[in-house]
Amino acid sequence: MPSIFDFTDYRKYLEACYQEFKQARPGFSYRTFAAMAGFKDKSSLYGPISGHRNLTKPSIIKLSRALKHKRAEAEYFDALVGFNQAKKMDERNHYYERLNNVRGKGTSRARVLREDQFEYFSNWYHSAVRALIEMTEFKSDFKWLARMVNPAITPRRAKESVLLLERLGLIKRQKNGAYVITDKSITSGNDVSSLALQMFHIETAQLAQRAVAELPRNRRNISGLTLGISEKTYHEICDRTNAFHDEIMALADKDENADRVYQFNFHLFPISKL
Repeated sequence: MPSIFDFTDYRKYLEACYQEFKQARPGFSYRTFAAMAGFKDKSSLYGPISGHRNLTKPSIIKLSRALKHKRAEAEYFDALVGFNQAKKMDERNHYYERLNNVRGKGTSRARVLREDQFEYFSNWYHSAVRALIEMTEFKSDFKWLARMVNPAITPRRAKESVLLLERLGLIKRQKNGAYVITDKSITSGNDVSSLALQMFHIETAQLAQRAVAELPRNRRNISGLTLGISEKTYHEICDRTNAFHDEIMALADKDENADRVYQFNFHLFPISKL
């Protein structure tokens, strides 16, 4: 059976379990899986797997018993369901902490890497530190590095950020003691929790608010549009925004004279209930 610790989405985990059962037992179906867990009909299982409904607490217990989870696996599964189904940020944080607190046989290296990735994207200044390392010959002057981040962070946070970047393989230390980046551009990919990205976007949006209030106009470029559009046009704007995003990244990749770190945010969201 697949290891629950290798998953950050309980729906994908259940689907992986189903596929393994089906491969081992010809004729195995969602109805069979549901009956095995003690459900009255297949929709009680297929609904959550397909994303059309959520699991209830009794259903979580039934599935854990059917999948013969050990204690740590059952705790992880319970927290994972809560994490995936939570709607509010504080609830998702609560369940994410529970996931990290689970200890037991089978916690894989991949899970540890995901935790590092979560830490990287859940704090805005890690990307700023990485960009500063790219532009300068940074060695180990963490006080200087902390001052160069705007708004400034503590030297301790600067050092922890460098250690995290090194652990993730995003920077490496050369023989002369200077750090260099390993890749010009990076992306979040598909393994990073949406909670981390939500936190990143919230923090950078707050930085934008600070820039409006504190920076002179010649140091910032912030504008906005209020639009009445259809859903079709909304998706078209999203597509064009993504294409423009790629153009901006290409320009940054070609820039050999970078001397400052900028945060470029794209915001498009409804402000009416229609």
